[in-house]
Amino acid sequence: MRQTRLLVSILFLLFVSLDEVASAYILGEYYAGYGTGSPPSPFSSSYYKCKRLDSQINFNWGTDGPGLPGIGADNFAVGWRGPIYIPTAGVWTFYTQTDDGVRLRVDGTTLIDKWQDQGGTEWSGAINLSAGWHKIEMDYYENTGGATALLFYSGPGVGKQPIPPEAFDINKGVTQWNGIEGRYYRWSGGSPPSPFTYANWSMNRIDPNVDFNWGTGDPGLANLIGADYFATWWHSNIYIPTAGNWKFYITSDDGSELWLDGTQRISQWVDQGPTEKGSGDINLSAGWHNIEMKYYENGGGATALMSWEGPGVGKQIIPQSNLGIWQGVVIARYYNANWSGNEPANFATERYEFGIWHDWGSGTPEFGVVADNFAAWWLGKIYVPTDGNYTFYLNSDDGSDLYVNGTRIINRLGQGWSGGEDTSTQIYLTGGRKYYFDLRYNEITGNAVSQLSWSGPGISKQMVPAGNFYPILNEAPTNITLSPSTIGSNLPAGSTVGTLSTYDIDNVTGASQTHTYTYISGSGFYLDGNTIKTSAANMTPGNYTIRVKTTDNGKRPDNLTFEKDLTITVIDTTPPTVTSVSVAGSRLINVTFSEVMGAGVTTVTNYDISGTGKGTIPNNPSSISLLSGNTYRLTWNTGEMFEGGDI
Repeated sequence: MRQTRLLVSILFLLFVSLDEVASAYILGEYYAGYGTGSPPSPFSSSYYKCKRLDSQINFNWGTDGPGLPGIGADNFAVGWRGPIYIPTAGVWTFYTQTDDGVRLRVDGTTLIDKWQDQGGTEWSGAINLSAGWHKIEMDYYENTGGATALLFYSGPGVGKQPIPPEAFDINKGVTQWNGIEGRYYRWSGGSPPSPFTYANWSMNRIDPNVDFNWGTGDPGLANLIGADYFATWWHSNIYIPTAGNWKFYITSDDGSELWLDGTQRISQWVDQGPTEKGSGDINLSAGWHNIEMKYYENGGGATALMSWEGPGVGKQIIPQSNLGIWQGVVIARYYNANWSGNEPANFATERYEFGIWHDWGSGTPEFGVVADNFAAWWLGKIYVPTDGNYTFYLNSDDGSDLYVNGTRIINRLGQGWSGGEDTSTQIYLTGGRKYYFDLRYNEITGNAVSQLSWSGPGISKQMVPAGNFYPILNEAPTNITLSPSTIGSNLPAGSTVGTLSTYDIDNVTGASQTHTYTYISGSGFYLDGNTIKTSAANMTPGNYTIRVKTTDNGKRPDNLTFEKDLTITVIDTTPPTVTSVSVAGSRLINVTFSEVMGAGVTTVTNYDISGTGKGTIPNNPSSISLLSGNTYRLTWNTGEMFEGGDI
């Protein structure tokens, strides 16, 4: 099997599609071959078949079974285990509905023990839990006939419901990808070990950096990893602020190794007390680089520290701010089944990859993934440097579909190996933007290859560089507008000022996102959906400032926001009134208005004189002039008014 070292295997606990994300999974280990009936001890390594990340324990297989390699419709067992997040302290009740047997433990306390043949039967148990993370384990076996395994809970403020996927998310609360991905394993001991197998994998989390002195304690993963016989494989990008010679150091108890940009720099894979080992000088360019650290703890104390020093940086633990998994990688998902319309069944693993440059030969992309009849799904954004027409190329064995900016530009997913390279139609892209891309791949039999190239303005045909990939599906909105933003003063309460709209770059690079609005501050107005309305009648003329927040419905990262101050202008639309009229002479009248008047006040045709005192003057005055304040004099050049009459 041929495989590039630029691939980073990270079994990441997130389900991703272009329009939804399930935050996490619980690990299910599947067993078979132990015989029939109610098995006393099915969870032996000799009966182990496979494992899978299940988003929920919410299965009604009927007579079909889980559909996994080596697992039939009858006589199988599953052990689910993982962390569960309890949002509120109090008494929580857990419910199982199974056909056949079940055991349920929370924090080591057995709540349900019904290890017996039974039809679909519900059992429950209650426990007082603090808010935060707890350990949950559910054992299940199916004998014959129908197969059902369901897990529910209820608690303070939470009605009875299937436990949702987000309750299993060990990275709950992580809002950014600054940090380093830690993949944690457990094994039975040995020196030096080879712990990094799929069977040994336990769970992942995002660590801020590698700065751990656990002593004789454990890594704090809800008791899923013990104090001894565990291993961790950390992966991330590291930002080098200044070009020059950099040194890296690992202090570990027990063994450790370090890679930088695919080259091993430190090797101390031995049992040892806390020991520091340095890399020597490494000349690095400024910018992002790939870093990996492997570590194992055999027995006794446990320490893992990763430090550096370089131009302008004294020796120190590598800070979280210089570690990130947000650029230079793509999201890669693998399945032990092929695409056939919808997302494939039998999800196997998710990881980050540094580019799509794969030639696996007749081998497998990852432990836990079969060598034939598997599928892959690459997702993310691709940065386009320059305006112009781009062409994409896929060297694919077997079929692939490629979408860029929401448009399918290569359509060969349902076909076998073409014997050559598939070329897209040209697509015009705007420089400086990150566009959605979505690559779907099927491997049928034989060799497996998937390699993505491109060409465009100033770019000769080449593999798409890793630095142009981003493992994100969402960018923040950047503007809010209110249109119209002017309203008259003489309107009732609840009158609409205008409609809010959001500029979101995702909606011009291949997504279709919606936005919700929050009224932050400002008096005189309120928010109704996406419209701004007046909260009182007859608003005082003037300029008003309100602040509004928009939140997108995007995922990874989730629900990004933008806030902005908006100005609303209330113009005076109340008609003025005449407060007094007085005769100043036979051809002179003074008129006083209720407010300062506009330019039309001196237009003679805007006046019409009538009444018994009008006499012989024309209806319209000859001229109008301002006397003072809001009082104007109307003058006639001909005719005379009658004394004692009304005007």
